[in-house]
Amino acid sequence: MGKSTCPVCAAPLKPENVAGHMGRVHPHAPLPEAMPRASRRPKRPPRRLSHRREAYAYGIIAIVVVIIVVVALLPRGKERAPDFNLVDTEGASTRSSDFQGSFLVLDLMWTKCSWCQRFTREALVPLYPSWESRVRFLSVDLNREGDSVEVGNARILAFKAEFGATWPYALDTDGLADRVGVTGTPTTLLIDREGYIVYRHNGYESLEDFSSQLNRFVGG
Repeated sequence: MGKSTCPVCAAPLKPENVAGHMGRVHPHAPLPEAMPRASRRPKRPPRRLSHRREAYAYGIIAIVVVIIVVVALLPRGKERAPDFNLVDTEGASTRSSDFQGSFLVLDLMWTKCSWCQRFTREALVPLYPSWESRVRFLSVDLNREGDSVEVGNARILAFKAEFGATWPYALDTDGLADRVGVTGTPTTLLIDREGYIVYRHNGYESLEDFSSQLNRFVGG
């Protein structure tokens, strides 16, 4: 490493420190016309991992990726259906506890939703007569209009008459759709005898597809 001295006090200094030293110790002394230049350090080539360490690093990354994928694919615990307390269009109290011990098709819908209308007409109405002895049905209108119970029930009853639905319907006055996490209609849940959601479908579903799910979870 190059050495230099202060031109005033001859103190040994590194070349790059001469100007700073004179400014601090000899502030009134004139700087030499030619200040010594700092010696340049040779640039070191960038260090590369050895082949062994590089393989080790890649191995760790691969293991972390595998762990993330495995955790993502692990089966999640059963989701319990939220409790609810509604009054159906006939004025009867309808609580979640009323369905304990039975499978329940919970149809979260809106009377003005065209896909809900299709699902009711093409899947639920044909399925209901052959499944009502094994599965209970309940349709809940999300009440996007913010209707009173009286107005909402009138709208629902008109819907039932138009599409031939004969199972219980209720207006959502309990925030059920929010607690279930409905993002669109129709949203169909199949709840088992212990109150757990075993099947969820968002959107329209054909008669064949929904029937196959009932056979899968409920059986004959």
